[in-house]
Amino acid sequence: MISIHHSQGIYLHIPFCKKACTYCNYHFSTSRRGQEELVVAMGKELDLRRSEIASAPIATIYFGGGTPSILSQEQIDYLLGKIFEHGRVIPEVEITLEANPDDLTPSAIERLVNSRINRLSIGVQSFLDDDLSYMGRAHNGQQAIQALQDVSAAGMENFSIDLIFGSPTTSHDAWTKNLQLALESQAKHISAYALTIEPKTTLAHQIEKGNSPMPSEERAAEQYFRMCDFFVGAGFEHYEISSFAQPGFRSRHNSNYWSGRPYMGIGPSAHGFDGQLERRWNIASNLQYVRAISELKKYTDYLDSKNLYESEKLRPSDRYNESIMTGLRETAGIDISVIASRFGEHFSTYFLHQMSDHLETGRLRYTNGRYSLAPSARFLADGIAADGFWLD
Repeated sequence: MISIHHSQGIYLHIPFCKKACTYCNYHFSTSRRGQEELVVAMGKELDLRRSEIASAPIATIYFGGGTPSILSQEQIDYLLGKIFEHGRVIPEVEITLEANPDDLTPSAIERLVNSRINRLSIGVQSFLDDDLSYMGRAHNGQQAIQALQDVSAAGMENFSIDLIFGSPTTSHDAWTKNLQLALESQAKHISAYALTIEPKTTLAHQIEKGNSPMPSEERAAEQYFRMCDFFVGAGFEHYEISSFAQPGFRSRHNSNYWSGRPYMGIGPSAHGFDGQLERRWNIASNLQYVRAISELKKYTDYLDSKNLYESEKLRPSDRYNESIMTGLRETAGIDISVIASRFGEHFSTYFLHQMSDHLETGRLRYTNGRYSLAPSARFLADGIAADGFWLD
């Protein structure tokens, strides 16, 4: 049984999209057939796991996907109602809904503002039509601008926007325009990611066939550093490799992921972590998920289910490696004394040995007991972290 300490988060995976983005490798379906049945099944999963929900205060709730804004307000309220019924939701809970600009009509925004949702994560990706067409997005640039204006005017102050850099369609001048429009949107939070080629995606297939150029790592790096200078200069905190926030508006849900706090995963393909030893992930099939849920009657059935989820027990080395990966992504860096207390002195000694070259070159810096990446090395975070991994 998962043991959860202190506060926890809940992630709900909504696996429906109007259109398949060329770069996306998340679990989703462009057919909305069975949407109501799946939402009901997610409600039943919340019922079955009520003891886990009740085991610790709930600090964050996150609707991810897929495209959660594709749900009706009644479906959103149904799932939130289950969580509030079974759990101890803290008064200052952060409840985020991922949304696409084309779903954010004035009437939809009004319903969200009057609901329990208090934060939006809006999948803009770009304000430029060439970029959006290349990525296979369902909205255009003007829809993105209008949606953000409408969200702000409706009084939803806490909203984030996603951007993608490094696309072959994004010149440096175009990227600068994207940054300026993002700033003008009054978004309190920005998440920005390099365009990556994931296996078995439409974009990977297009590149393999020679119908699309490979994204340039040099272009991505240049645009990344331009973005860092731009948003920091505009007063944003660069608190994680890909994340910028106005003071007081960091993503609490994502921050809990990076700090190893527990969270439950609800819905097909959703992942969860007990904060200590166990990771769990549901089957990545809408139909099989609904079928598996329908066969369960009580919590012990859920725990014994071989059709609904898989799990793994993390070794100390696994937990150490994850701490190094996430710790170096955060601007605050790694507290070496925490590594020693959580995993043992041999792990902290090993980390210092493995990082010696990066310390000598200045890519890694030591300040007040913490090791963090120099700003110029942040684009290399994953590779530097891998150098510190414990290899069994």
